[in-house]
Amino acid sequence: MMPVDALRAEADLYGTMELAQQLQASDVGAGTLEALAEAVDLLCRAYPVVPAQTLRDRTQKRLAQVNRLLGGRLTLVQHRELLVITGWLTALLGCVHYDLGEREEAETARRAAYDMGHQVGHGELMGWAHEMSAWFALVEGRYEDVVTAARMGQAVAGQSSAMVQLTLQEARGLARIGDRREADRALTRGG
Repeated sequence: MMPVDALRAEADLYGTMELAQQLQASDVGAGTLEALAEAVDLLCRAYPVVPAQTLRDRTQKRLAQVNRLLGGRLTLVQHRELLVITGWLTALLGCVHYDLGEREEAETARRAAYDMGHQVGHGELMGWAHEMSAWFALVEGRYEDVVTAARMGQAVAGQSSAMVQLTLQEARGLARIGDRREADRALTRGG
């Protein structure tokens, strides 16, 4: 190898090494993502028993913290995981908004949760966003929309708890519009 070629190769190697270091650079500590995921799980489990306004305030506080982390240096894996965490928090926030009668805020949060799931290819999160749409439609008496949202969610949810709930929502919508045979089929698939 000629000295000029060796220098060029070394420069290329150094540039590659710098890029690799940038991809590993992060402001997020090792346990931060685990702690955030656990906090999301705890907030979701609190949903049935904590007053909606209290849960809304706490969820918004956690979202602000995650958004600050998203503004820092992250690895690609950390960025993806923070988007997933943000998606779950946003979905929870949408449910709480709906419970509080804040329909527009609920729908905005639901769409944002779907978009985050879509960006990172997280089928379960996208499925739950569709399930929220089916739930909203069921409560509002828009039964054909329940079926449509449930089926759209089933197309992306994969093997997950969202898939089961989406199948049940489909059955509810079908039963409400009087299609007993299809409702029974949906229940069988859900089982």
